[in-house]
Amino acid sequence: MIIAVFVLAYLAGAVAVAFWVDRRFPRVAPRDMRMAVVHLFAAGVGNMLLDGPLGGLVARSVPAGPVLATMGVVFPLVVYVCLAALWMLRIAQRALSGHLP
Repeated sequence: MIIAVFVLAYLAGAVAVAFWVDRRFPRVAPRDMRMAVVHLFAAGVGNMLLDGPLGGLVARSVPAGPVLATMGVVFPLVVYVCLAALWMLRIAQRALSGHLP
């Protein structure tokens, strides 16, 4: 039960940070579908390549490693995935509503 609450709070925090980044830095968002797909692909590859190896390395080499790996390595990757998904959904919604050039 405690782990489920932590995971939900962790994901809610990542989504909140992704929304904040999207609102705070609107010029960073891609303007076309191709770049949104590139960001989504890069986020997925980054999670696959960096999450396990880098997170494991940090978790083993520092005294507070598991916490640092969870918040310093995995959390930014999850935020980037949420942000890329948000951008993709926004561009898809604009394309479906007919506002995309």
